[in-house]
Amino acid sequence: MIQKPVVAETLESLLQSLQNSFDDKLVSVVHYGPLVGKDLESLPTVEAEIQVLIVVKDLVEADWTRLSQAFDRLRGRASVFPLLLTEHELKSSADVFPIMLREMKRNHRTIYGDDFVDGIEVQRSHLRLRCEQELRSLQLRMQSICLMHFASPHRLRASLVRDYDSFMPLLKVAIELGGDADAQAVEPLEFVARKFELELETLFEARSIATDNGHFDEESFGHQYVELMSAVRHSADFVDQLPDA
Repeated sequence: MIQKPVVAETLESLLQSLQNSFDDKLVSVVHYGPLVGKDLESLPTVEAEIQVLIVVKDLVEADWTRLSQAFDRLRGRASVFPLLLTEHELKSSADVFPIMLREMKRNHRTIYGDDFVDGIEVQRSHLRLRCEQELRSLQLRMQSICLMHFASPHRLRASLVRDYDSFMPLLKVAIELGGDADAQAVEPLEFVARKFELELETLFEARSIATDNGHFDEESFGHQYVELMSAVRHSADFVDQLPDA
């Protein structure tokens, strides 16, 4: 947990260190993610990383020493997740990181320099393809887990927690790509259960396990994991059939 004053203090300290390290090479610093837009003063603690996009003109070997020193000064104060790109890399990344940049565009605050994020155009075709790729990769990973560890409740539970967290953001993108306003108004798991005739109660149980909210018989983990895997597979098929335009 991050104490609320630490967020602002960490961003201020990081920005000062970056300015000292890069001088005129620093182009932009952007705070993005779940903490942006929240009234941190109303929260006793914050349970999230401080996500920061750092944009520079270029990078040479000596820059890495200065960067490492800047982040060493933050060690023990807060959990910071930095994303470092040159200006060219950021502008040319919309086709390979469309999901990440789409979320960043929706939830960010520029704390230094120009707002390059707002100017990034995320094309639907790139978003659809990336969503399908990640869903299919998740499906293959889950199938491998079943092949190797289906008889191990401990391994299945650990995988379910990780894979549920990976699936939900992708499912929300898939639903939005589908363009059905009614579908976007319902709970995502309800949509996937109704759309693909899956067991909603089992999917809710999988969510409860993933969020550590409830106790279940270990012998049922296999059924819950397979049902979640079916939801992933059907979602990948669904996105595959969507138009690019």
